[in-house]
Amino acid sequence: MLTGRLVEWRQAPGDEPLAVLRRLIGRSSEPIIRAALMQAMRVMAEQFVMGQTIDDALRRAEPLEQQGYRLSYDMLGEGAVTAADAERYFQQYAAALDAIAAASHQPTLVERPGISVKLSALHPRYEVAQRERVLAELLPRLRELAARAARAGVNFTVDAEESHRLMLSLEIFEALARDPALGTGRGWDSPSRRTRSARST
Repeated sequence: MLTGRLVEWRQAPGDEPLAVLRRLIGRSSEPIIRAALMQAMRVMAEQFVMGQTIDDALRRAEPLEQQGYRLSYDMLGEGAVTAADAERYFQQYAAALDAIAAASHQPTLVERPGISVKLSALHPRYEVAQRERVLAELLPRLRELAARAARAGVNFTVDAEESHRLMLSLEIFEALARDPALGTGRGWDSPSRRTRSARST
């Protein structure tokens, strides 16, 4: 879309993408290509990223919610590498939950926005080999976030992880499902928050 305005894009039969790219570089100066790539990144970001902060995202999402869209907010980034990373992600999730709850005025849970939490962001060693440590350190964090979401009436989703972590993820899901602090009358399924739809996962 962007490079077509700078150069004529012609790919001869048998051309490798690298050869086409070399011709593009040969016909354009580096600043022009850099500007085109930056603009392309902005276009992509506007399609898939709602904002750099949760407040920006909530503000930008207002027109979409008025049109009937239902949104679940997620944070971009890879999993935690250090314990400090995990703590920072946890604090950011907690702050985002509070912001989403404050901005939500829909009468029923199914109409409200939610949050998606990545397990590998809450622990630097989210792997089967570290099962005991993960259950001891990650599960309390996830339980606290889930309870916070339940009290605030915010939909709560746990993102899928890689298949080799599936059994560990299922074990964590089971622990949350059996947690009495998240049971009937304590959050999403309490009378004030009950809807005809299925409650969030």
